[in-house]
Amino acid sequence: MKINKPNASIYFFIVFSFLFYLPIVAPGVFYRDDIIRSIENFTGWGGLGGRPGGDYIWKILTLGDIAPIISPMTGIISILLLSYSVYFLYEKTCNYIGGCSKLIFLPLIISPFLLQNMSYQYDNIIMILPLSLCYISTGLLFRKNISSWVFYSISLFVSLSCYQMVINAYIVMLLFFMFVIFEKEGEINKKTIKYAFITYLSTAILYKFIVIDNFTPKSRSGHINTINELVGNISKSIDSIHSAIHGIQLYALIISFLISLILILLIGVRRKLVMSLVILYISSLLFVLGPVILLTEGVTTPRQFMSFGSVVFFSLFASRYFVNVKYLYVLISIAYIYPSYLTSYKYSASLINQYNYENKMAFSIAMNLSEKINAKDTVYVQGFFKYTPQVKNIVNNDTFIKDMLQRNAWYPRMLISSFYSGNILNNWVLKYHDVEEIRNGKILYNSQDYLISNYKGRYYVVLK
Repeated sequence: MKINKPNASIYFFIVFSFLFYLPIVAPGVFYRDDIIRSIENFTGWGGLGGRPGGDYIWKILTLGDIAPIISPMTGIISILLLSYSVYFLYEKTCNYIGGCSKLIFLPLIISPFLLQNMSYQYDNIIMILPLSLCYISTGLLFRKNISSWVFYSISLFVSLSCYQMVINAYIVMLLFFMFVIFEKEGEINKKTIKYAFITYLSTAILYKFIVIDNFTPKSRSGHINTINELVGNISKSIDSIHSAIHGIQLYALIISFLISLILILLIGVRRKLVMSLVILYISSLLFVLGPVILLTEGVTTPRQFMSFGSVVFFSLFASRYFVNVKYLYVLISIAYIYPSYLTSYKYSASLINQYNYENKMAFSIAMNLSEKINAKDTVYVQGFFKYTPQVKNIVNNDTFIKDMLQRNAWYPRMLISSFYSGNILNNWVLKYHDVEEIRNGKILYNSQDYLISNYKGRYYVVLK
């Protein structure tokens, strides 16, 4: 792969990327699984989710170590990777089809659904690297030779081994590539279709036998069994997307889609290509959800929609050359991009504010436990950290940010464990006792935020 010296256009993408993501990666917040990975020096993506590529990436990054704290290094690398990959795709696309606006390519970087991916200190690099490989390998396809397809296939396999949800972005970007070929040349030759088919089939077979059969536990690779489960997944996904994209942003994307569709149908394309272009374009919309909607676990959280930015990009790209709507798509781009920035800064401010409060509470609890309980005794923690007044104002009006803040029962247990040297039970399936029953035990500490009780010989921390 020949890598040309970057021109000034790369700074455009770097600046927009850093402005969008730096408020999230700079503070060094331990997000969800980050806590347990930092405490136990553990990654384990291969055994937990069929993502062994993530473990190898961390061993390379840390020169053989497993999971030391190196934030914000991974976040900065992720931002630079993503910036370069979009720049690379922009250059290759424009070289092939003629000049096009950099603004159109920004949704590949600026997507509210990538905010959660970037929030993880440990996972961000293993989710953003696959997306970056997707953009780079798609750009290389414009060379239209066998080596480009080989690199594409390798990139796809590596990406699946790091984070399977990126498959949707790969398919959308392949549809984009075919769209450009159709529009530029009037047809896609049989070699292109053959290479695409062979690439996806061979990669799927290799991934099945090398990764799934050797790394993925059956309990974590289940598929839905009923229509009701499928409908439920689709409904939850639509709700998740709508919670992030609404108001002026939603209207802008609908207008963009309709304008692009009308222009494809009516203006500037060869008649025999119209239906092919329409099919390719509309098909891209389906891969906001994609085949992963058939899985039973974790397919409707914000970080799963990595292809959303690709679909927005496709929609803007489809109308890029039509002078009569040039200023309209600039307005549409701004109407999408500005609310995304607003979401990023609201989310990062909320995340930091809440994390600072939770850290103080966890430290206070750990100190009280150290003073009042023998380190050999097991402590049971139940309840959630309450929202700060500032964060409450945001989550009451923004379901999307509330979902990304991720209130889980096991999260307080892990956070307290990061300060307490004794034994906190970090069992995901720990059942809650009635708080009033625990209050009937011997109260060792009681405040407006939490209480510590010895109930029937067990020690409990109850968050209020």
